[in-house]
Formats: sequence, C-alpha cells, structure tokens
Amino acid sequence: MELWLKQFLEFEDKSAAISPTAGLDKQLRDMLKIWTRPGETLVVGSLEHKEIIEADQELGVKCWYDNCVMEMMWGMKNLMHSLVPQEHKALTKEERLPLSKGLQMILHRYNFDVKPEMVNDDIVETACFLYDCDLIEKYHSRDLHMSDKLFMEISGLNTQDWSAIKLATAHVKIAYPEIQIDHPPED
Repeated sequence: MELWLKQFLEFEDKSAAISPTAGLDKQLRDMLKIWTRPGETLVVGSLEHKEIIEADQELGVKCWYDNCVMEMMWGMKNLMHSLVPQEHKALTKEERLPLSKGLQMILHRYNFDVKPEMVNDDIVETACFLYDCDLIEKYHSRDLHMSDKLFMEISGLNTQDWSAIKLATAHVKIAYPEIQIDHPPED
C-alpha cells in the first residue's frame, strides 16, 4: 500500500472537524470532495469516522476500517513527523499503546524483551530497519538459491538450507577465487 499526502488541514478543535452530531466540518468535507470520488474507499482511523463519513450521502465515499487499518494507522501516527512535517504533536504513551502487532512480531523474532511502555521512536525505527533488512535478504535469497541445483551438480554441495550471506560468499569465492573473504561466524 502506498500513501501520499494530498493536503494538510490543521484544526484548532479536532472534535469539531468530525463529530457524530454535526457530521463533517465544511473545510474537511470540501477537502474530501477534492481528493475522493464517489465509490472510492477511504482509509480512516476510527469506526466512528467511518460511520460519519459514510453517512454523508452526497460525498458517496466508502470507508475502510479494520485490524489491518489499525496497524497502518499506528505506524502512521508514529511516523507523523516524517509524513506531515507541519504536525509537531508528539504521541503520548497512551497513544503508543497498544503496540502494533507487526512491531510485536519483529521484536519477538529478534528476542527483544520490550515492554509496551518502553517503546519510543528509536525502537520503532530500529524495528523498521530490521524488517527492511529481512525483506532485502529474502528477496536476494530467492535469486541466490536459483543456483542450488548447479552447486549440487558441480560440487555435490546441498546449498538449499544455506543463508543468503553464506550462499553469496560461495558465489564470490567461485567467481573471484583470489579475493580473501573474512567469513562471518556461523550460527
């Protein structure tokens, strides 16, 4: 999923921008008219917002709000300073809780014992970096493992269970035998 900032509106009283009794503020409604089309689906940050926006028949916009959206919104709130530089509000500890399921998964995968109240920008950014590294390794691992059959035929080595770094090292040693490689410690 890709996100783009189309427009930024700052409201002194956020509760007046969208409310169950008054509906959508004129500025917010006009902005939605500009950037959405009838029948489009808009990702929203709460069930209440979904109901209010969908109740506006003239706007005709459907909204999407579920667990996946909650995960995405959690990430967006934590990266708001990067996505919307005009927004200077820092998240409170309560807004950071509960932890994103994705963040919990990454922290658990790397055996980090981080309690929800300990989460800060550094932990979120580190988890994002580790996740990106995992994706890159998986992407290159697929390509590198395309040579597994060839390794077996030529050398008798079964490389199917080798890590991407080990397999890449083997490729370099075959292609450039004169290069000295400092091997990382084995797992």
